[in-house]
Amino acid sequence: MWRTNWRASTIDPLQTIRAESFVIHKALEKRPSLIVLLGLWLTHFPVLVASIGVAIYMILYGYGITAFLFFWVMIALTCYAVVVLYRVTRNYLTIPKKDSTDIR
Repeated sequence: MWRTNWRASTIDPLQTIRAESFVIHKALEKRPSLIVLLGLWLTHFPVLVASIGVAIYMILYGYGITAFLFFWVMIALTCYAVVVLYRVTRNYLTIPKKDSTDIR
């Protein structure tokens, strides 16, 4: 049986989800690298834009309980994307880069 560590690429769906959640969790607590910052912006900004657009569409053209629930799901996705983008950008801009000479 092949065993992979968190740094290896994986094609198993469950391991992929675990690896992606590890990157997001680490980026929200520590200073992310530039590639992680860009990757999170590339994945979460379209979610933000699309969920706002769908929520507005549901306000204008939706009716019934399904549209009401779908509207609130889109609002939740918007909040999630805003929080992730804000926190990862804040961590990148405010947490100082660790020097190679810094021994901790």
